[in-house]
Amino acid sequence: CVTRRHHAGGGSIWETQAAPGRGARRASTAAAVAGPISAVSSLASLSAGLVYGARAHRLQPVTVILVVSGFLVLGTAALSTVPNVPAMFICYAVVGAAVAPILIPSAVLLQRTTDPRVYTQASTWMNSASAAGIAVAAPLTGLATQAGGWRLGFLITAGLTAALPAITMVIRRGSFLATADLCRPGGLSRLTP
Repeated sequence: CVTRRHHAGGGSIWETQAAPGRGARRASTAAAVAGPISAVSSLASLSAGLVYGARAHRLQPVTVILVVSGFLVLGTAALSTVPNVPAMFICYAVVGAAVAPILIPSAVLLQRTTDPRVYTQASTWMNSASAAGIAVAAPLTGLATQAGGWRLGFLITAGLTAALPAITMVIRRGSFLATADLCRPGGLSRLTP
């Protein structure tokens, strides 16, 4: 802070002004790199999607989801430890590279297990579940970040992200409400009394 004394008429006025310090520079740097970091993450996702698409016929969707989810969790957790901006770019590239190889095989699995007559409905359920996860995770992460800082926010996000491989394993074992039966015509009516 800078404090100055001004003479006005017969008296003095003291003015305190915040001087740009280390915190202001950090905020400015964060704002300046937000766009490029998002671009790197998006380009990594695009590239990974292209690689997955070129090799999809040789890969099992569930295996891809599980392996890539592990990288997503590790990349998100690593963001809590980044020492500098270049490391943040690398971690966001890892996180971004996981997005397309999770979304694409998820859609493939949904298409394989869903009767074509109810595919749109099943797709809507999947998208709604994703939106519900975001709606729950965003405020939890925000509260954690406010309470403990950005490092805790990334750790909470990594923990919540770990739910993806856990849910995939439950579905893979066939114990998730007989998923394939629910994706058949009239399948959802079995959930109502």
